[in-house]
Amino acid sequence: MVVTSQNLLSFAAALALGLQICASSPVLAMDYDGLPKAPAAKAATSLPQDSVRKAMTSGYFVHAFPQNLSQYDWTLRAGTMIPVTMDIGGMGAMLLNTLEGVMSAEDKQKVKAIMGGSSGNVVTTFQVNPDGFRPCLYFTLNSILEPHAASNVSAYTSAVLIPAGELLRDVVNMSPRDMAVWRAEIDLRKIPGAMLVVPEEQAKGVSHPSGLTVYSYKTGRTLSGSVKALLKSKGVEGITLQDAPQGQETYLDKALVGGVNIETVEAFTEFLGNPGISFGHEKGPKRAGLGTYIGILQPFAENVNKLCARGFYSKGTSQIPSHYSKYRPEPYLQLAAVALEEMGSLVERVGNQSILDDFTTVQKGKIEQVLTALDGFIRGHQSSPEWEKKLYTSDIALRLADMSYAVARRVLDHASLAPVKEEMETLYWACRWNQAFPAYGVQAPDDLNVLTQLEAAAGRLRTKLEAGRYSWFYAQYLNHLLAVYVPGQSVEGFADHYVQALRAIRTTLPQRGWIKVKCGAAPVGKVMWKDTLSRFRLELPKDLLAAGLKDTPVLQTPHAQQDAY
Repeated sequence: MVVTSQNLLSFAAALALGLQICASSPVLAMDYDGLPKAPAAKAATSLPQDSVRKAMTSGYFVHAFPQNLSQYDWTLRAGTMIPVTMDIGGMGAMLLNTLEGVMSAEDKQKVKAIMGGSSGNVVTTFQVNPDGFRPCLYFTLNSILEPHAASNVSAYTSAVLIPAGELLRDVVNMSPRDMAVWRAEIDLRKIPGAMLVVPEEQAKGVSHPSGLTVYSYKTGRTLSGSVKALLKSKGVEGITLQDAPQGQETYLDKALVGGVNIETVEAFTEFLGNPGISFGHEKGPKRAGLGTYIGILQPFAENVNKLCARGFYSKGTSQIPSHYSKYRPEPYLQLAAVALEEMGSLVERVGNQSILDDFTTVQKGKIEQVLTALDGFIRGHQSSPEWEKKLYTSDIALRLADMSYAVARRVLDHASLAPVKEEMETLYWACRWNQAFPAYGVQAPDDLNVLTQLEAAAGRLRTKLEAGRYSWFYAQYLNHLLAVYVPGQSVEGFADHYVQALRAIRTTLPQRGWIKVKCGAAPVGKVMWKDTLSRFRLELPKDLLAAGLKDTPVLQTPHAQQDAY
């Protein structure tokens, strides 16, 4: 071993923390009791940009996982190996309670073992999925992902910490909670400064490669606490990930450093010079870019693979995704085709040759294969009597809202959306206006005036409705307007922002605040649109609906469509 000043400093830091170097293997045992006490909280003095610069240049990217990486050649892989954790939680407990008195004690223990013991979590191994579209590995910045609604990581036992500078050039989506690194694989043995945190029992008897520092933590300790302690020992200021209150937009998630939120596009401006790099959640970005299209194409590929019984899903009993069983899939085919083309353009603009090569030779072909599969599914089923009963889903407008209008129009103008184009285009601009709420901090994908465009789209929809061309999608149009309001209802100022959009589309709203629904010979029912808003404490101004639709539309629809709605 060559002794350097860095070696000595690391060794001194280990001694100061009470870390013990095990003689049998290059593993450092983490002793919590020897950690220094946290300093008293101080008022934040540095700007968010300063905190981000420090984190991105001298901090760590953290990736948590449930497996023992020694089984996978100490390599993280994107695309072919996917860590999967199933959370059956209360369902498992309910099953056990149902079988109480029927199942033998021995069989009950077997079921508990299958269900992951008392936690209710089943941790699977890495699943081979060569057809899966997953070009990136995901990391948190100076933090570790905690269990939350969107992901159960409570059963994850290990984590790798990689110096941020080693991965920065391959980042295509930035966020303290969602750093997407476009690399086919990361061999930890070749990453200077990489550190692994694993349970004590996993570290025993394993020969760890030289150059990779491995820390172990004792039974009873947590992975989260171990990672936070290790970051602190390295002099790194941790980032606290704070989810938005349940039911609110993910745009309101925070990443706190000393009480200051750095989950903003402005804080990361220094690192967002490349137009291809997105910011925020891939499915709800604050700045559009490559992550936006990965967020569209990744679930698209998985859903179609389920549908067509291809790849990993052919080995299981996955059900057909609701998007393709209840809704018309043609618009999704067009959305994915446009997304793939736009993604290719952005990859070229990013100018990273390794990313371009992977996209061109590996990832692009996967999506093209999926497009062909879905097109074949549509052609094989669209002549059936049930096909015309399939609904259009307003979810398309939500996906399009992250795109510029020039790109979105290539989907909106497609023949598959012709029967609902006016409603869908109005919803697109309504979603754009929702994202323009200042507190959300979303960067607009183009320079068009959203309210002006929204009012123009509503005018075209009004013309259609006055001609009596109502469809069941009109009910979904109103329902989506409610869905836009609900997440922001409790945020200060959002109600006023929302009412501005309602004024722009006032001519398309029913004056009475409700519409009639008739299903065959069944009695006429009502969709109480205005009353639903009232239940969410939004009383509409009296003059708002004055220019609305005077004749209450009656929607004739099959029972199946009402059930889907």
